[in-house]
Amino acid sequence: MGQMTGPVLISPAGDVDLLGIRFHPGGAYPFLRVPMNVITDQIIELSSLSNTFESQLLSACDNVTAPAERVAAITTSLVERLPSNGDTNLMALATSIVSSGGVVSVDRLANDAGISCRQLERRFLNGVGLGPKVLSRILRFQQVFRAVERHDNSWADVAVDCGYYDQAHLIRDFNQFAGQSPGVLFAEFSPLTESFTRKARTSHFSNTLA
Repeated sequence: MGQMTGPVLISPAGDVDLLGIRFHPGGAYPFLRVPMNVITDQIIELSSLSNTFESQLLSACDNVTAPAERVAAITTSLVERLPSNGDTNLMALATSIVSSGGVVSVDRLANDAGISCRQLERRFLNGVGLGPKVLSRILRFQQVFRAVERHDNSWADVAVDCGYYDQAHLIRDFNQFAGQSPGVLFAEFSPLTESFTRKARTSHFSNTLA
């Protein structure tokens, strides 16, 4: 799954046994070596990008069934195969956006990197799959799912806490990234949705509609 700029509807037909690898923005590029914007908003077979990488991940899980052990085995496999020639400058820039929760000046990022905003955009599209401004918006939007717990669904307070100008600004991002208003989304929140939106994403669920 590439970087997503809109909602994805999933409706399992039976029990769900899901193990996901969620890369830091820019983290998948060193393994796949394809322009990441090619797979933005796409859900595709990993083998179509890299048969070798898929085989390595599957081999890591051979004869391992416990979820924690599978996670540990795949983590070890990824660390062992981490290329040494990654774009560390891009990763540092992406980390700055992540650590700020998406509240960062793109102009300042470009200035700190010693490149133009246009060059910064190109590097992010290639290595992350999104431009820095869109990535910042998505990261800021993701903060909402944790801020709601702190503010008991007071959307005005949530908006301020997550760096939005106002509640209307927050609702616009909800409509774009979630495809519905925050009130509707949280009223229909499910364990499957939660597994993709919470910071701690290890979960166990079955027969769940989302």
